[in-house]
Amino acid sequence: MVTLCVDTSFATPPNMPVVAAWGYNGDGGCNVPTTLTTATRVAAGSFHSVAIAQDGSLVAWGYNGDGQCEVLDLNLDVKDVSCGGFFTVALKNNGTVICRGNNDFHQCEVPEGLIGVQQISAGDSHVLTLTEDGSIVGWGYNEFGQTQAPAGLTDVARIHAGGFHNLVRRTDGSLVAWGYNVDGECNLPAGLTTVTDVAPGMFHTVALKPNGRVVAWGYNNYGQSSPPLDLAGVVSVAAGAYHSAALRDDGFVVGWGYNRYGQCYQPPQVGSVTQLASGGYHLVTIYEGDCDANGTLDATDIASGEVDDLNGNLQPDTCDLARGFEEDCNDNGIVDSYDQQLYADATASSGVLPVIGDGHPQQWVYENPSLSLDDPVITIRARGDFSAPGETLTVTLNGHYVARIFTSGNDKNDCRSEMTRLIWMPRDVYNEFVRGPENTTIAIFDLTASVAVNADQCPSGSYCMVEIAYTAAVTGDCNANSLLDVCEIAEHPELDVNGDGVPDACQGSSLVFVCQGDLDGNHSVDAGDLSLLLVNYGRAMPGDPSDLDGDGIIGNPDIGLLLLNFGQCQ
Repeated sequence: MVTLCVDTSFATPPNMPVVAAWGYNGDGGCNVPTTLTTATRVAAGSFHSVAIAQDGSLVAWGYNGDGQCEVLDLNLDVKDVSCGGFFTVALKNNGTVICRGNNDFHQCEVPEGLIGVQQISAGDSHVLTLTEDGSIVGWGYNEFGQTQAPAGLTDVARIHAGGFHNLVRRTDGSLVAWGYNVDGECNLPAGLTTVTDVAPGMFHTVALKPNGRVVAWGYNNYGQSSPPLDLAGVVSVAAGAYHSAALRDDGFVVGWGYNRYGQCYQPPQVGSVTQLASGGYHLVTIYEGDCDANGTLDATDIASGEVDDLNGNLQPDTCDLARGFEEDCNDNGIVDSYDQQLYADATASSGVLPVIGDGHPQQWVYENPSLSLDDPVITIRARGDFSAPGETLTVTLNGHYVARIFTSGNDKNDCRSEMTRLIWMPRDVYNEFVRGPENTTIAIFDLTASVAVNADQCPSGSYCMVEIAYTAAVTGDCNANSLLDVCEIAEHPELDVNGDGVPDACQGSSLVFVCQGDLDGNHSVDAGDLSLLLVNYGRAMPGDPSDLDGDGIIGNPDIGLLLLNFGQCQ
């Protein structure tokens, strides 16, 4: 099950950055201490997290089985911190390095006499440092040569240690990679000459081009090396064990790859992110927690009642409106999801989709779905050629990556029975994905099997299904045109002549229009009705009673029909 873990007990002064973490939280790596009021930098290991507080001290939380969180004695004017798998490395302002945690491969045995260090970077079980003379000094686990930089490497701008491989970004933006390369994580893509950021994961690498686009390579069994095609405007990247993440210039984090713990989805209560770090299965961020820029943290405003959070997503409603997650079409200052909301359980199913396999993608188009008030649960059912590690199914929603499933071999059964996976999506992410132009909604689910999945493997046939369940945002939209009735009536009062708040065209057998052309409901077709028709002459709103012939245009044919019925209604 997805675990979204974000500290919400903020005790932070106004306008200060806030630390938030989400993803795997079995060891508390997402439980940001309430004593951490502000931070200048964050880092993450396999199951623990570390931050540099505003005063230069270190604060660590999460798994501490090897003492990696016992860093209080490192609070000696720290300027940088990096986390390995189960250890923590700190760089002091005087250029010396200190390490705490697991030392099975001597990764915490800092070389004697090492001074003048400018940068540090920790891999799974090794450490790289860059000294002020441009030299790279490494130590720790070295089976793949990862602690030994290539001979003649100069002009180093940044060092980046991954699981068992490393990358260096040179001053001209070019990359140099070395170390473990079984999955091609060190094989730089052809034509990649310049990058502005790079992040090595456990067995893959993610890089950022100068144009804000992301490229990734290496191990890709969970889709971690396949960034979303529409991803743009990126300012930094991060990589975990089997997932990747990018920070956009609007402060929003986009993740892809392994997502069992929700590490690929930014929780809605996390504001504009300014710094991003990835652990094994979780993300740690620094973000600005004052989205309405009123000088007070959002959580403080909400708790004190200074601002409304009627939809309960821990964001001021004004921010939801500004970001397009909510609407206030009647301009009454109350978000429509609260003002006009009815609550109902929504479920929908694609039914059985035919054969699934390489070359046979399947698609389900869910027309006009309601927006969701909670986190939707998407259920994928399938029977097919899913038995080997590389036989997976990728799910996208309106072109946005959702998950790659059947990645675990524990219950793959190769056609013997139906397999089921549950995918939890954050409500605001789902709503953003399905919301179309002009208040329309549509949900197009695409299921694409990996190349290894043989569509003809199952003697009795393969198939897949998509099901979704959530609490629906059922608005007052009786004519199903995706516009709130109250907003239609406010703009076109003639749609509700009897003033009951419901478009008259939606009232079935109880219509006030006793005869065709009685637009004002006075039981007579007269000059008043003709005036109403002429006022609305032109293209009709859906369900407009002035459109007597229903062709979508209020024109001469409608005038003719009205005149034919001129007089008292019979």
